[in-house]
Amino acid sequence: MATTTTSIEFAQGQLDMPAPVTDRRGGYAGEMARTQADLVAAEARAADLALTVERQQREIERLQLPITNAADDRLAAIWERGEQIANDEGFCSEYDRLVEAIGGTPRERDFQVTLSVTLTQRVRVSVSARTTDEAEDLAIEAYTVEDVIESLRNDNYVADSIDAEATDCERE
Repeated sequence: MATTTTSIEFAQGQLDMPAPVTDRRGGYAGEMARTQADLVAAEARAADLALTVERQQREIERLQLPITNAADDRLAAIWERGEQIANDEGFCSEYDRLVEAIGGTPRERDFQVTLSVTLTQRVRVSVSARTTDEAEDLAIEAYTVEDVIESLRNDNYVADSIDAEATDCERE
């Protein structure tokens, strides 16, 4: 295959050829905005990771402190396992004495607790009287436990207030 070349001659002097101008600023601006958004997200993630690292370092420092108290939460699994073994093997009294002597976590036990409960409930009582004072006195004398229960039923068992105080406690 033969190649032909054409020779073009130009006149003497400077040749100025305008280059095509392409405005690419719009593309760069979009890319810049995406890059800035990525940077903000990366900075937020780095801040979160820094906080996580800081929390973990504090926890490591706490865990490296010597245990000086038998109730230290780092011993919880040991106390739970000791309680389980004491219950299974019948060493409850020995375990209880040990725990009391060194200030550990005592075993959970069942208790019967007697409560004195004070219930405040509005109860409507119908009476016949000549004055409001007489009506109030008669209502106080006339109301029954059934009136209180009926009032609670009508209020969906929601009392105005309930206070409780432990009066007796026995280990089962």
